[in-house]
Amino acid sequence: MKLNLINIEPVRLDQLLSNEIVDLSRSQIKTLIENNNITVNGNPVSKPGQKVKGDLEIEIEVSLNEESKILPWEKPELIDVIAETEDYMIINKPSGLSVHPGAGNKSKTLLNILVWMNKELSEVDETRPGIVHRIDKNTSGLLIVSKNNEFHTFIQKQFENRTVDKEYVALVNGNLDHSNGMIDAPIGRDENNRLLMTVTAKNSKKALTTFSVRERFEAADLVDFKILTGRTHQIRVHAKYIGNPIINDPEYSTTLDEYKGFGQFLHSQKITFNNMEGEEVTYEAPLPKEFENLLEKLRKDKHVKN
Repeated sequence: MKLNLINIEPVRLDQLLSNEIVDLSRSQIKTLIENNNITVNGNPVSKPGQKVKGDLEIEIEVSLNEESKILPWEKPELIDVIAETEDYMIINKPSGLSVHPGAGNKSKTLLNILVWMNKELSEVDETRPGIVHRIDKNTSGLLIVSKNNEFHTFIQKQFENRTVDKEYVALVNGNLDHSNGMIDAPIGRDENNRLLMTVTAKNSKKALTTFSVRERFEAADLVDFKILTGRTHQIRVHAKYIGNPIINDPEYSTTLDEYKGFGQFLHSQKITFNNMEGEEVTYEAPLPKEFENLLEKLRKDKHVKN
């Protein structure tokens, strides 16, 4: 596992990793450090309390044992492979499906399905083969899965350099004050719940999100979002911050009785990147039926004039 972090304020290594890696407990991180399984900028670190700062490349060696191997899960109907080349797959992930195993869910994820399907997957990160990025469990839409190590490293660089263009669409509560703009608000871990994020000046990172209202309704807006930084839960946190949380978001808003189990109405609709031949490629994914059904219902009501 590798982390590339930029402009980090002085902080204990174990605290930093605890904030960055939800799947590992503080005690597990402490053990990994003490066992020399972690390097920072190429140098091994053995003291959990060592302070680190600045630009960091952190590599974490997590040895696989029988309990941590990826188990196959026979549920191919849950994923839609909308494109496949010799280097990658483009998957339209449904809401409710985690991308890879983690705390509390070791066997029922997209990655477990891909293993059952016997798909060729890159091995740069042996704990998460093929996975170069992820979207939240309850967010639907496009995901790139790498089939070989060469492409994995190639596309990973594009993510690090922010040259992968990702566009999302969401239904938010209420009407935005402006039809388009940018949200510039730093995001960090919520001190009251480390599984959630919040806008905060403490131990946070710069976060930029652009938005454009596509359609207005009486008590909701259909909004296009684009993230210029890659923070955890970024769109969901920024939407809540401006007073328009995403409809049915179980962590940052309230859920609707008729859509329990679906998750937030946030969809990764379009992704653009360069393939191994240097060509720019774009893929799009249709909205889930639940999303379309709610839109149809809203359109039957009176629209708010722009």
